[in-house]
Amino acid sequence: MANDEDDKQARHLPTSSLLDVLTPPTGYIVDRALCSAYSGQCAVFVAMLAAMVRQGTAEGKGSSDLALARALERLKDRVHFLVQHGRIIGPRSASPILNMLDRFVVPVKYDERKASWHPKVCVVRCVNRYSAQAKPIWRLWIGSRNFTMDESWDMALSLTGEVDRKGDELADVESITRRLAQQAGVEAQWLEALQELGTVRWQVPAGLRIDKLALFTHGGLKRDLEPVPANARSVLAVSPFLDEWGVSNLLRLLPPPTDPLKKPRLISTMACLSEIAKKHRPALARYNLRSLPESSQDDPPEEIDEPASEGADAGADAAESRGLHAKFVWIETPKRGELRLGSTNLTKRGWKENAEVLAIVSVALPGGDYSKQLRSGLKAFDDFCSEYELGEEEATPDDELRLQREFDDARNALVVDFVATQALQGCVAVVTLQSPLHMPTGACLRVGRIGDALLPWDAGVTSLNLPDAPAHDNGDLLRMELVMGGLSSEWLQHVPFVPSLSRDARDVPLLHAYLGIDGVISLLNDSLTAGGNGGGSRRPWNKPHTAGASVQTIPLLGIEAVLSSWVRDKESLSETQRIVEIARKCEATSKKEEKAIQQLKAFLTSWDAIEQELIKP
Repeated sequence: MANDEDDKQARHLPTSSLLDVLTPPTGYIVDRALCSAYSGQCAVFVAMLAAMVRQGTAEGKGSSDLALARALERLKDRVHFLVQHGRIIGPRSASPILNMLDRFVVPVKYDERKASWHPKVCVVRCVNRYSAQAKPIWRLWIGSRNFTMDESWDMALSLTGEVDRKGDELADVESITRRLAQQAGVEAQWLEALQELGTVRWQVPAGLRIDKLALFTHGGLKRDLEPVPANARSVLAVSPFLDEWGVSNLLRLLPPPTDPLKKPRLISTMACLSEIAKKHRPALARYNLRSLPESSQDDPPEEIDEPASEGADAGADAAESRGLHAKFVWIETPKRGELRLGSTNLTKRGWKENAEVLAIVSVALPGGDYSKQLRSGLKAFDDFCSEYELGEEEATPDDELRLQREFDDARNALVVDFVATQALQGCVAVVTLQSPLHMPTGACLRVGRIGDALLPWDAGVTSLNLPDAPAHDNGDLLRMELVMGGLSSEWLQHVPFVPSLSRDARDVPLLHAYLGIDGVISLLNDSLTAGGNGGGSRRPWNKPHTAGASVQTIPLLGIEAVLSSWVRDKESLSETQRIVEIARKCEATSKKEEKAIQQLKAFLTSWDAIEQELIKP
């Protein structure tokens, strides 16, 4: 929090960081995870992966090169981030190590001119690293935030479950997880885990009842916005994006109140309320209106679904100011309170077309401590918002909004039309389009690797040679920049290599180049001494690497450490074996590194001898 006032504002409801949910309990490791959002920033993916190996800071604002390297190695094929195609945000300058995120990110190729992949949900399975008999622990998170550094107001539901323990059976979790696994193309790897979910019992707070959990997909099961029941005595609706269909349908069964002070309350942004009031003032007149600032790093305007905020600084991994991003409806009837939360805005597109996630929970009223705490927190949030008075809004053309929408349409068309593959021809990566692009007059597209300079892609061109670079500097995620007039947007586009880049050809040499000899030794030392949970030399993951900076200060452990690694838990041994693969690639590039290479070779000799003895048939 920036100051005491911010801290006071944050305490209106209990808070839990998404990273807290992703961090396994002590003694456990993340066995697998499916994490979905509309958009994501590379720095946040890094923080999420670091949290899953119990590294990094609680707020995700710091990590190390060792934490990232460990996470990339340990979690590959276990963790998948599902994100709307074309909504991955990368920093303008970065280490090529971010190319390895292509092992984790699954772009969901919805055409945003029709619908968006928009659900915000995480399902995580943790297993005990020391005991095969210990029961797995599951975690579920359903919310409204993207995987970005935006610090806007959000709301989420977080639950923990254990196999064969006391608690609530939530069959909907298995359905959500299966559909996410199918979308990620990993259902086969999740079959046993999906069967296990049937035995998981969830710890639901006393006084709270989970009525529904659902994942809706475009063109899937029929769904609709359920209106507020006619006997509702209090309604609080919160959504940063609105349309006339959403605000009208929510109240279609509710009689107008006789007391104006008892109108349903609607919280949105001033910009959104002003825009809706230009054409649909009667729909808003049924509410007492409240406002918060807009989120500066949200999704596109609702017509393209969620926002026109990707300006010149969209590629910078910087925290954004606090605005509104929460999406929920709180309804009080004479006996119960119902909270509908998730990813869906109060719009027709959100409820009818997008892929979205929804949780419906209820509490008895007046209820006990939990009910009181929830109602008190929601009231505090409502009171924190500013009153919004409907003025005489003029329905005049907004040239700036029109230009933004034209730009968004062109961007979304480009994301869909840029269907390409990459191939290595010697040291040159060649990007080849299936068909030429048709770009608006005056539009400029530039393309390049992560961390490289961007090259112009001219209209009509179907292939582009990227600059010479080591093979391991390549990846399936390419930087794209579109400029039209004074508007611009940067993103990472999924452009797969054919044939795919292998672990031996790309991952191992890339990790070696990223860490350097001192980093490899630090990582090896860390894994041997702490089982991959601490120690070791650290530097920020996104800072340039200076080779040989600390070689002389890193003690390389001897044969005792090698022996102990073989009797430690299986997970630690597997990790050490993967690091040994990287260590075998190390060669001295200067006299300064010769001593370190000698130490490393001595260690590898001991490792090989013991490995040969211990794995004899």
